[in-house]
Amino acid sequence: MLDQFSIITITFNDNSLKNTFLSYKDLLIHGAQLIVVNGGESLDAWCSNFITNHNVLILEEPDKGRYDALNKGIALVKTKYFMLIHGGDRLTISCEEMSGLLSKMQDEYLDLIIGNQFID
Repeated sequence: MLDQFSIITITFNDNSLKNTFLSYKDLLIHGAQLIVVNGGESLDAWCSNFITNHNVLILEEPDKGRYDALNKGIALVKTKYFMLIHGGDRLTISCEEMSGLLSKMQDEYLDLIIGNQFID
C-alpha cells in the first residue's frame, strides 16, 4: 500500500531537514515516494546522500512562497495518495499505522483524512 503513497516536503534553507527526513525514512524503505521542493540553496551533503538512497524526486528552484512550493510538489505526485510535511516538521506515525490509514481510505472510498499535529 505504501507504494501508492507520496510525501511532499517543502523547504527553504531549513536547518532541521535531516530530522524531517529521518522521521519518515521507514515509509520510504517500504515503498513510499518522497517529493522535495527546495526553494532555497542546494541541500547539504547529508540530505543529498539521503535522497540518492531512497525513492526521491527533488525540485530545486525558486518559488513564490510556501503555497507555490506546495502546489509545485502536488503537481509532481504520481501516486494515489499523498501527504504534506513541511521541512522542520516530523512525522510521528509508524509504517503499520500509515498502511492502516491508507487501507481505510481505499476500503471506505475516502478522499481525505486529516491527522493530528503536535507543535513543540
